[in-house]
Amino acid sequence: MNRLRLFKFRIGESSPKFLFMFLIFLILVMELIIMFAFDILDYKNYFINASIDATLLVIMITPFLYYFFYKPSIKYVRNTKKVEERLQDERLLLRTVIDNIPYSIYGKDISGRKTLANFMELKYLGAKSEEEILGKTDFDFYPKEIAEAFFNDDKFVIQTGKAVINREEYLIDKKGDKKVLLTSKVPLKDEYGNIKGIVGIGHDITERKRVEESLQKLNLAISNSQEIIFMTDNDGIFTFVNPTFTKIYGFTEEEVVGKTTPRILNSGFFTKEDFKSFWDKIPSKQSVPKTEYRNKCKDGKLIDIEGSVDPIINANGDLIGFLGIHRDITKRKLAEETIRESEEKFKNAFQYSAIGIALISPAGKWLKVNLKVCEMVGYSEEELLSLTFQDITHPDDLTTDLDFVKQLLAGEIETYSMEKRYLHKQGDIIWVLLSVSLVRDKDGAPLFFISQIRDVTDRKRAEKEIQETNEELIKINNEKDKFFSIIAHDLKSPFNSIVGFSELLLEQIKANDYDEIEKHTEIILQSSQTAMDLLKNLMEWSQSQTGRLDFNPEFFELVEVIKDVERLLIGVAEQKSIKILKTLPSNAPIIADKDMISTILRNLVSNAIKFTNTGGKITIAAQDYQNKLTISVHDTGIGIPPEAIDKLFNIDSKHSTYGTQNEKGTGLGLILCKEFVEKHGGKIWVESEEGNGSTFYFTLPHVVK
Repeated sequence: MNRLRLFKFRIGESSPKFLFMFLIFLILVMELIIMFAFDILDYKNYFINASIDATLLVIMITPFLYYFFYKPSIKYVRNTKKVEERLQDERLLLRTVIDNIPYSIYGKDISGRKTLANFMELKYLGAKSEEEILGKTDFDFYPKEIAEAFFNDDKFVIQTGKAVINREEYLIDKKGDKKVLLTSKVPLKDEYGNIKGIVGIGHDITERKRVEESLQKLNLAISNSQEIIFMTDNDGIFTFVNPTFTKIYGFTEEEVVGKTTPRILNSGFFTKEDFKSFWDKIPSKQSVPKTEYRNKCKDGKLIDIEGSVDPIINANGDLIGFLGIHRDITKRKLAEETIRESEEKFKNAFQYSAIGIALISPAGKWLKVNLKVCEMVGYSEEELLSLTFQDITHPDDLTTDLDFVKQLLAGEIETYSMEKRYLHKQGDIIWVLLSVSLVRDKDGAPLFFISQIRDVTDRKRAEKEIQETNEELIKINNEKDKFFSIIAHDLKSPFNSIVGFSELLLEQIKANDYDEIEKHTEIILQSSQTAMDLLKNLMEWSQSQTGRLDFNPEFFELVEVIKDVERLLIGVAEQKSIKILKTLPSNAPIIADKDMISTILRNLVSNAIKFTNTGGKITIAAQDYQNKLTISVHDTGIGIPPEAIDKLFNIDSKHSTYGTQNEKGTGLGLILCKEFVEKHGGKIWVESEEGNGSTFYFTLPHVVK
């Protein structure tokens, strides 16, 4: 068949050599036919002639047989080898292409067993060579659900003979990565048209799917974004607007796309110079930073916009337009204006508040203060901001204040209030009522203290004055009570004695009992003297307390007053054989109230006589030292117990004891002495040891040289 085809090909060739040979061949054939015809006629020599003719025929047609049959056959064999070699090369080339193409190519028989797999397919299967996968199915390589999906597709192609084109399939490779393949499967048929398997090709579109999903998300984000997003070409003509654009500006997409941005959005607030600056940046591929605009909507309403513009650059680096992102900040601007007004009001309320308000750091540094705080403490705002609250807090109040601060920082308390003292810049003490709270950030870290400071100096001064007045009233009331108690008690005793002994004296006069009359007369005299002393002290003390006792300083000689007191009391001292000694300077001129000084000395010497035993001594001394005159009255009497010393000069705990001969004291003498000494600006005190006598001292200033 092939030879005939080659023969036909040879005959069909329009070669002069071939035509010449063909004509000769026809002549020889005709000659042989004639020869055989003559040989048949010469039947006697038929076999000989036929043999000769046959030999001649073979000789004659041999070249033709060689040319027409043998030579083409040899050439055919040679051509067949070349074709096979070429087919082998083509098969190798095809396999090389199949193995290196970036698609997965595979073959399966009708049972789903692998018959072919290129390198990409082997990679998905996790195999190193084709021999590892031949004869195996997808169930040997993939999870069941994936393998079943592949098998169902294969079965559909084999059963229907229809190809599956560009179907997306999912697989998990040996690394565990999920891949998306765009797969096509076609039936594989033999020469009789019977389906003997399938051939599949898969394209990894995982990255493309990821990009598509990203683009889909981006498109969804742009569509659902609350930002105004639009794009234009290089001339500023809209090419895209998102739904928010149409919603806020009121234009439909058809009304905007194809129009220029200034014509659509120009409100008149965006000047030509602004547009020029804008267009100078965009062609140079510069971004226009976020800026606030005022744009016009379709209905003419003006809205505040915060927007930025960025150039759109293609893969070749060419500018193809710009992307604009706007945000409607109208509400925010209104809120900012409201906040600004509120802040202004707060600032005024803060600055001009009737009470002091301050912000203080957790470390105690003044951060912000109003005018009232500056007014209270005498510092300017700049001066205070360089200090801490510790710097101007009174030392006696600082520990308490810091303890409260620690509790506030630790979260143990939320606020605290206390009265404390600040040190005024001029050195004065300022009393304030302080209320403090702590402001923290969202994470609970302390930011600053808010301190409200109310000046209560006047109130504290008034309270102190009220307290002092109350104390004075209490003292006066106590003294009044004591005064009446003394009158009721101390006057009662001597007058009872006078009355009682007067009655006895009357009876004894009637009985002429002169010894007893003398004794009782002495007692009456002593009681009368005691009553007189008491009345005199009471009168002087009451005059002193009510302010009716005048303080009349005058110039006089102290030594002479001391001698006068001695002459007044010498008789009482001699009754107990007590000596009165004096250690005095030759003169001691002073300026003082002479009556008061006399009363002081009389009471001190009288007490010394009362508490000194018979035969004792009393020494009156005066000494000038550091512009002060110190007078002392020392006795050798019974002394004073330590617990009684503090009560001697206090009317609230009036101390009165009997003398060595049961002399009764008034209880007011030393109290009166203390008040008179203090009126002169002096001081009175006592030194005593029980059983060893006592020494009373008092000082007088303003010594005259």
